Amino acid sequence: MACGDNTSSASSRDDCPENYICDTTYTDVSVYSFVYYVGKDSLDTVTATTDRMTCDIEDDNFHCSLMFIHECFSYSYSVASANGTVKDSAKYLTVNVTRVDTTYINYGKKRLIDYVPAYVEVPKLSEKKLQDLFDTLILKPYDSKYYFYYGHTDDFLSNYYIDGKELPDGFGVSSNTGRIVTLLGCGDTIYTNYPLIPKDVETRLYMFLEEPLEKDTTITWMAYYTDMYGVEDSLEVTTFVTMEED
Repeated sequence: MACGDNTSSASSRDDCPENYICDTTYTDVSVYSFVYYVGKDSLDTVTATTDRMTCDIEDDNFHCSLMFIHECFSYSYSVASANGTVKDSAKYLTVNVTRVDTTYINYGKKRLIDYVPAYVEVPKLSEKKLQDLFDTLILKPYDSKYYFYYGHTDDFLSNYYIDGKELPDGFGVSSNTGRIVTLLGCGDTIYTNYPLIPKDVETRLYMFLEEPLEKDTTITWMAYYTDMYGVEDSLEVTTFVTMEED
């Protein structure tokens, strides 16, 4: 296995460099780690702390749920001393030592079980169906304080997350699935369940305008589709855009 054979819990070094005065704090964390197939002959490793991943481990199988919280902002800052000056980094260090206790579920000498989930083939995406479904988009009057015309295609059902690139202003692609969504708000939580199985994803192309479309138009854009293993491919799509007839 390319992931290696770690037999002891990892920890960061806690010795203080020479000529430094260290203020050391310790953080103890527990971690789950396992391997799974991302291709017929290739393995990958998932490792996460227990506050982000929960696992149910049985004698001959396991199930884990990994949580991801989408955050909009991150901050970094230095802490000043009481007199308002930052401590001299040449002499003082604030060191946080993380001590990690890893539960190796299905690899390494300390593994709990020998079960590695089998590789599951993702059904091939029908490019023709996608092109046919996104062939035409009809704009209609829409009651909103932000825009007055809106339209979308029917939902395209597949096992792929689809993203639209090279789209003109006002256009977008939305995909709805339990694993990932196209538009994320601050604090949104996404769960990925292992072992992975293909999930149904509903995808639509949409458009909104403040003013009516002056004339029918055609756009050409790239649809990038990704399977549950993260393998991406792309397809050029042409969409005819028109207004609803009165």
